[in-house]
Amino acid sequence: MTMFASREKFVCVEKGIAYEAKIRRIRTSYRGTFYIVHFQGWSERSNIRVQVGKEEGKMFKGTLQEYNEKYGVNEQQEEENVEVENVPVPVVEPKKSRKRKHSPIKIEGAVEISGPRARRSAAKQVIEEFTLDKFVMSRRLRRIEDDDRKLRIRHHIRIKMPCRVPINEIVNDYVRTLRRFNKNQRITRAHIQKWAPSVLALVDHFNSNMKRWMYGVLEEWEYPELDEYGDNPSQYYGIIHLGRCVKKMKGIYELFTKERASIEFIMSGLGGFNKFIDKHYEKYYRRSEDYENLAEYQFEYRTSY
Repeated sequence: MTMFASREKFVCVEKGIAYEAKIRRIRTSYRGTFYIVHFQGWSERSNIRVQVGKEEGKMFKGTLQEYNEKYGVNEQQEEENVEVENVPVPVVEPKKSRKRKHSPIKIEGAVEISGPRARRSAAKQVIEEFTLDKFVMSRRLRRIEDDDRKLRIRHHIRIKMPCRVPINEIVNDYVRTLRRFNKNQRITRAHIQKWAPSVLALVDHFNSNMKRWMYGVLEEWEYPELDEYGDNPSQYYGIIHLGRCVKKMKGIYELFTKERASIEFIMSGLGGFNKFIDKHYEKYYRRSEDYENLAEYQFEYRTSY
């Protein structure tokens, strides 16, 4: 039987100090029965547990005033204010700063700043300049393009058209991984522009440059159906042609200065898309099944050297 009831007010001594307290509830578990003690005026985080049967010296019935009168606890007396004589304080001149003065650095198109911050900003600007080393292809896309080049140049093997999975569908699948869409929800150009603008720029580059850079005199036999597909070839061409496009972008960047700004924008945002291709490439690439009249053993033999 408990000495205290639920919601009963009493005095609880914690760390030698008496507090007004209240029983929140009495809880029973496999370890025993406990009081959940709440200190008046304190937050719930200060609640403690006291096991039933160990109330002696910890929990006292009555109010805090009755506890003080019974056990002779007096309120602390206020400390006497001691006047301190006014002692003159010596005036100390501030020391001159020994920091080295930095000359301002002027950066074109930026606010003029000086000091270490300016030097760090200038160094960061130099590091972030676009270089040809940033033309990073997906590891799987690079392998697909390498196998395609061997089959195309050495053995003159064509790809089945239209492709089983077009580029537009690959991009839509990638955008679905960036944002939760319903299965039946249609991915629009506005969605791609919002969540993957660099990938959309890559698709636009593919569609606009098929006839200029990817469809030369020596490649006419590779794209006999291009005139039939109109202005949106990404609806029909697949991941193999996407690999050809990305591979050619480096040469376009070196030769044509007008194309550099758009290519820099594309390559700067393809990190997530490259990881997506590396992870899901088997869905879009079936090796010999994507080529005309090519068995699997022939594919393995002709791409192994």
